[in-house]
Amino acid sequence: VWASYTALSGAHDVLAAMFVSLLAWDRPEEWPPLFGSVVEAYSLRRFWGNFWHHLHSRTCERLTPPFLRVTALWAFCLSAMCHALSNWVTFRNGYTALEMRFFLCNYGVCLMETVGYRAVGGFMRFDRQLTRAAGYVWVLSVFVCLVPGWRYPVIVETALNARER
Repeated sequence: VWASYTALSGAHDVLAAMFVSLLAWDRPEEWPPLFGSVVEAYSLRRFWGNFWHHLHSRTCERLTPPFLRVTALWAFCLSAMCHALSNWVTFRNGYTALEMRFFLCNYGVCLMETVGYRAVGGFMRFDRQLTRAAGYVWVLSVFVCLVPGWRYPVIVETALNARER
């Protein structure tokens, strides 16, 4: 997560500086930050909706079939397909099942959060700081559970292929 954050933010910032300051082709407002504040990522929904980049959000919205009412599910599926495509270009293996599992599990957890909040949030109020602290632990726990199954097979296969060469 943080490697992607650093790489995407770094490339974005360098290009923004080039197009705004050096070339003067763009205005600063045409280069808004890619990521929101990590402080807002105290639920998985907020991680994906408020903090993480939205590079493909408009594209996903435009590619959503009009009859499809679950746009979040569609966005997670398209994201999985985009990651599988970039894996294919990088590794010559799309790891499509891994990508689909990771992103659909994230969608499922976000859905559970929504249902849970609607079931409990309407009549129970909790301390805001305590809720946020528990939320950060929750998001970290979800990623600790999901990321190894998503990335580990790719890392192992890449290492084995490098060793054979």
